[in-house]
Amino acid sequence: MAKLICTVGPQGCGKSTWAKQYMAEHQNTYRVNGDEVRAMAYTGKWNSTKEDSVNSIQWNSVFGLLKFQANVIWDNMNLSERAKSRCIQMAKE
Repeated sequence: MAKLICTVGPQGCGKSTWAKQYMAEHQNTYRVNGDEVRAMAYTGKWNSTKEDSVNSIQWNSVFGLLKFQANVIWDNMNLSERAKSRCIQMAKE
Protein backbone atom coordinates (compact mmCIF):
# COMPACT_ATOMS: atom_id res chain seq x y z
CA MET A 1 0.00 0.00 0.00
CA ALA A 2 1.26 3.45 -0.90
CA LYS A 3 2.06 5.92 1.85
CA LEU A 4 1.16 9.62 1.90
CA ILE A 5 3.17 11.83 4.23
CA CYS A 6 2.01 15.45 4.62
CA THR A 7 4.50 17.74 6.28
CA VAL A 8 3.23 20.37 8.71
CA GLY A 9 5.24 23.35 9.93
CA PRO A 10 6.12 27.00 9.36
CA GLN A 11 8.34 28.22 6.56
CA GLY A 12 12.02 27.46 7.12
CA CYS A 13 11.59 24.76 9.78
CA GLY A 14 13.23 22.01 7.72
CA LYS A 15 10.29 20.25 6.02
CA SER A 16 11.89 20.18 2.57
CA THR A 17 15.29 19.22 3.95
CA TRP A 18 13.70 16.34 5.82
CA ALA A 19 11.64 15.30 2.77
CA LYS A 20 14.70 15.19 0.51
CA GLN A 21 16.64 13.15 3.06
CA TYR A 22 13.71 10.74 3.47
CA MET A 23 13.52 10.30 -0.31
CA ALA A 24 17.22 9.49 -0.47
CA GLU A 25 16.73 6.72 2.09
CA HIS A 26 13.43 5.27 0.80
CA GLN A 27 12.99 3.98 -2.71
CA ASN A 28 9.76 4.63 -4.60
CA THR A 29 9.17 7.90 -2.73
CA TYR A 30 8.34 11.12 -4.54
CA ARG A 31 7.99 14.70 -3.32
CA VAL A 32 5.32 17.22 -4.32
CA ASN A 33 5.95 20.81 -3.23
CA GLY A 34 3.87 23.92 -3.92
CA ASP A 35 6.86 26.27 -4.17
CA GLU A 36 8.48 24.06 -6.79
CA VAL A 37 5.22 23.76 -8.72
CA ARG A 38 5.03 27.57 -8.76
CA ALA A 39 8.62 27.77 -10.00
CA MET A 40 7.86 25.23 -12.70
CA ALA A 41 4.51 26.72 -13.78
CA TYR A 42 5.35 30.44 -13.69
CA THR A 43 7.73 32.91 -12.02
CA GLY A 44 7.51 31.16 -8.66
CA LYS A 45 6.22 34.12 -6.70
CA TRP A 46 2.92 33.53 -4.92
CA ASN A 47 0.06 34.90 -6.99
CA SER A 48 -3.52 34.57 -5.75
CA THR A 49 -4.91 34.35 -9.29
CA LYS A 50 -2.74 31.31 -10.04
CA GLU A 51 -3.12 29.37 -6.78
CA ASP A 52 -6.05 27.32 -8.07
CA SER A 53 -3.86 25.97 -10.87
CA VAL A 54 -0.97 25.30 -8.44
CA ASN A 55 -3.31 23.41 -6.14
CA SER A 56 -4.72 21.43 -9.07
CA ILE A 57 -1.22 20.43 -10.24
CA GLN A 58 -0.29 19.33 -6.73
CA TRP A 59 -3.55 17.41 -6.17
CA ASN A 60 -3.27 15.59 -9.50
CA SER A 61 0.40 14.81 -8.96
CA VAL A 62 -0.19 13.34 -5.52
CA PHE A 63 -3.25 11.41 -6.65
CA GLY A 64 -1.49 10.03 -9.74
CA LEU A 65 1.56 8.89 -7.79
CA LEU A 66 -0.55 7.18 -5.12
CA LYS A 67 -2.62 5.50 -7.82
CA PHE A 68 0.56 3.87 -9.11
CA GLN A 69 1.51 2.72 -5.60
CA ALA A 70 4.27 5.28 -5.12
CA ASN A 71 4.91 6.78 -1.70
CA VAL A 72 4.43 10.55 -1.67
CA ILE A 73 5.64 13.33 0.58
CA TRP A 74 3.35 16.32 0.15
CA ASP A 75 5.90 18.87 1.28
CA ASN A 76 3.98 22.05 2.09
CA MET A 77 3.35 24.03 5.27
CA ASN A 78 -0.15 22.48 5.60
CA LEU A 79 -0.88 24.63 8.64
CA SER A 80 -4.50 25.47 7.91
CA GLU A 81 -7.40 23.19 8.73
CA ARG A 82 -8.27 23.24 5.01
CA ALA A 83 -4.81 21.96 4.08
CA LYS A 84 -4.93 19.26 6.73
CA SER A 85 -8.38 18.22 5.48
CA ARG A 86 -7.03 17.99 1.92
CA CYS A 87 -4.28 15.64 3.09
CA ILE A 88 -6.76 13.44 4.90
CA GLN A 89 -9.13 13.45 1.94
CA MET A 90 -6.34 12.50 -0.46
CA ALA A 91 -5.24 9.63 1.78
CA LYS A 92 -8.80 8.31 1.92
CA GLU A 93 -9.20 8.45 -1.85
